[in-house]
Amino acid sequence: MRKPRMLNGYPAYWIKIGGKVTVRYAHRLLADAFLGPIPKGMQVNHKDGNRANCTTDNLEIVTNSANRAHAYRVLGVPPNRGKTGVEHHNARLTWEQVCEVRKAHSEGEKASLLALRYGISKTGIHRIVSGKVRRSA
Repeated sequence: MRKPRMLNGYPAYWIKIGGKVTVRYAHRLLADAFLGPIPKGMQVNHKDGNRANCTTDNLEIVTNSANRAHAYRVLGVPPNRGKTGVEHHNARLTWEQVCEVRKAHSEGEKASLLALRYGISKTGIHRIVSGKVRRSA
């Protein structure tokens, strides 16, 4: 077997199954083989926090919330690592622009015209006016 390549910080293998290439993470392959089938919705946690350490005594099958709590305890990764709302790195509008969109829409301007003006989708406009876009977490 070839040496794994790193993907998202994890050792991974590119495997051909039925003529189709698929990616499998080493820790999931090992957990499935030696700890038992991984139930739907469960994750494999690295007990020492080292993604490259895929020994079976370092792996455990846990829930998403247990995995995130462990990451916080062991690695100091806060439960919500990133910023949300207009503070998110993918945000296209400033908070002032969000307020402008809400005001213009409340005054009867169509979402399609607002979308063109601000360079975002109509769905993005609807998310803004429905309150799904917020200033920060």
